[in-house]
Amino acid sequence: MVKLMSFKHWQVFAILMGVPVIAPLAVFCQVVANSSLTAVSIAGLIDIGHNYVAKMLAVLPCLTAVTIGLLAVWFSAMAVCLHKKLPPTAKMSLTGFWFCLLFPAVFKVVTSIWLSDLIAGFWNSEPLGRFFIVPQNFSTTCAFLLVSAQPLSAVVVNLMAHFAMSYLLGFLYVCSAFCIFYCFYFIAKALKTAELQRPVKFRDFAQEFFLIWILPVGIWIIQPRINQLFNKK
Repeated sequence: MVKLMSFKHWQVFAILMGVPVIAPLAVFCQVVANSSLTAVSIAGLIDIGHNYVAKMLAVLPCLTAVTIGLLAVWFSAMAVCLHKKLPPTAKMSLTGFWFCLLFPAVFKVVTSIWLSDLIAGFWNSEPLGRFFIVPQNFSTTCAFLLVSAQPLSAVVVNLMAHFAMSYLLGFLYVCSAFCIFYCFYFIAKALKTAELQRPVKFRDFAQEFFLIWILPVGIWIIQPRINQLFNKK
């Protein structure tokens, strides 16, 4: 992991941002190459767009897993290596960081699989027919169930199940967001503490926190400081 700390900012940027940018372009080129479009037409462009969305939905879980995996490797490398640079007076535990790193990573991959399958179901079938079979929000669910021929007890059970699932997913999303922000907090605090070699408060590393938050921009500022820290003799 220490080797990753010697990577230049442009190398880290290319690795982390390359996959989300190159993969959609590669899929688009494949769709265009496999299409039978010989002349520009509205029908042909619509067909290409439809095939592109279908292909992207198919590769979305893999793309999400690879992207999150690369981010997790970089975050874990920074956390572990910076933790070794902390002074004895700074007490920071890696246990909470590992949980807050793994939980949103697994949650994002699982939800990407579920969402891609759900959206693919809408995309590859009749729009209205599929929409009313698998409603996307609570009000639509109520309207669908009330006009169906199901018994009242089944309607109530389905509404309660949908309501509970919506709240569960919302709660898990909030937990995931909290874990992600804690990872930003941990790495920013560890970086500033390692640089100053003393315990710090949030006002001391607020800038580093927001730089890690705006990741594509923050890489160009954070990574050179990490290079300097680990290149010291």
